[in-house]
Amino acid sequence: MPKNRARWLVAIAASMSFSAIVAQQSIPLIRSTSRLVLLDVIVTDKTGRPLRQLKKDDFTVLENGIPQTITSFEGVAGASSDTSSPGIGWSETES
Repeated sequence: MPKNRARWLVAIAASMSFSAIVAQQSIPLIRSTSRLVLLDVIVTDKTGRPLRQLKKDDFTVLENGIPQTITSFEGVAGASSDTSSPGIGWSETES
């Protein structure tokens, strides 16, 4: 009887090991990379007054001379001609 018991234990252990390997292999691996670059700009006219209500289509972002897609845009207009103070804001985001 001890030999049969040992064989059963080996068979059960092997079966459990095989099940664990199959379970690990069936889990899909998903890798993703994303990069967000924040770019602050102040846009003024010839006299130095800030331009307001600009849209993302008013800008072109280049990386090594290659145009990049602007997926998120947020405009913030200052309350006065001082562009460093936040005021009214608006935003656009692509899904």
